[in-house]
Amino acid sequence: MKEDMVEKKGTNKLNEEIQEVVMRMKDGTKTAEGKPRRTMWFLTLDIIRSMGPNCANRGGDGSPKSVIFGGVPRIRWSAQAIQFVCRWILKNNPIVAEYFAAVRTREIATLLKNVLLEMGTTKQDAATWAKELESVVFETKKTTEKKKTMKKEQDAKALEAAASAAAEVLSTQVVDGEVMVSEEASPDDSADATSDSGEKKVKDDRSLVFLSPSEVRLIAKQVVEKKGLILGRKIKVVRKELSDLLRGMPRIEDDFDRKLGGGMSANIEGLLNDAVMCISHAVSTEECTSEIDYIAALDDLKRDEKGAAFLGQAEYSATVMHFTVVINVNALFDESELGNDKKRLILSEIVKAYMMGIPAGRRNKMFSDTEAEFVMVHAWDGAPMSMVNAFHRPVSVRNGKTILDASREALQSHSSKMVTSYGTALGVREVSRYQFGADDICEFSKKVANEFIK
Repeated sequence: MKEDMVEKKGTNKLNEEIQEVVMRMKDGTKTAEGKPRRTMWFLTLDIIRSMGPNCANRGGDGSPKSVIFGGVPRIRWSAQAIQFVCRWILKNNPIVAEYFAAVRTREIATLLKNVLLEMGTTKQDAATWAKELESVVFETKKTTEKKKTMKKEQDAKALEAAASAAAEVLSTQVVDGEVMVSEEASPDDSADATSDSGEKKVKDDRSLVFLSPSEVRLIAKQVVEKKGLILGRKIKVVRKELSDLLRGMPRIEDDFDRKLGGGMSANIEGLLNDAVMCISHAVSTEECTSEIDYIAALDDLKRDEKGAAFLGQAEYSATVMHFTVVINVNALFDESELGNDKKRLILSEIVKAYMMGIPAGRRNKMFSDTEAEFVMVHAWDGAPMSMVNAFHRPVSVRNGKTILDASREALQSHSSKMVTSYGTALGVREVSRYQFGADDICEFSKKVANEFIK
């Protein structure tokens, strides 16, 4: 009996604690733990765009990418294609370009070499130290074994060439002042043995590394001061030193593109950072398949001849697309020393870039860059969710409404259901809406930034 009372008392206490958490989450000024809410955690953009005939994102066969969703075929754009074009919009936007200056490349040796030369280092030292950085960042057990195998192959070829040359010398005789070569050692054999330069092309399987200009300059300064990078030490020691150097560097606000997309390096922990942004694949809101465009071209100098000088075909589609962008606003500006005005500027330009960005496939032949027709912005305290199920049942034309109208209504309806069902659990709430023709895109993006950074 006592045990039952204790258990009941414990259950009641747990229920009280749960109710207290729920009340805190309903209070928009506090988190579930009762702490004051600094900013909204996650921002989601749900973007709807109507596209004319296009092949904005195609697969390896040249056809528009597709997917089966809701049991029917749809047109699809990959998240990478969307992110690529939006990243370049930000990098070439003079208002915020300085904050998106990181470079994603395998050619880190070239980056360092150029900076070292600017600092007055000799060409030889710059080349040597840049190669050292490359080996420190990319060298793995696998690549080391590859190099050893290639070295053995090169040594074997060099030995074979030397033996062939020696055999040729031994078989050469001088008769009446003329050089005679025996049939056993043909010059062609020696030529074949030495025709290869010894450098074997191997597939470059190194990962891409994100480096900001400030990080390259910091590494260059360290290398110049120490007159080298490795300095006869173990690679493992150098990597730890490099990681500590990058982590301890003063915060320079020039790598927001890396913060959005994430940084990756298997060997240098100081170059690792999780992406603060997620992007869904764009999916057509209606059932849609691609169609075929037959192309014919005439020869200007043979206009009298029948038939075309060129025949070809290209696939295309025309539909309404939806995709979601998720940004962890707190993580984006974590440890940033920028003022709120600068933070709002950066966030507003990111929002604007993703409202404007369209994958650029076949743009010259099928130009179909269009405006964002409708955008919904939500804030989430917990893990955000996609709104793609608004279109699990494909929309269609009915009651005089267009596909675009039906798509907008479906998204609004799903948003309302999401807020009702998960508003308490995840703190989701609608922040703003953009309607083409009713709102200015610049003012809208500023409004969104002001809501998230106060």
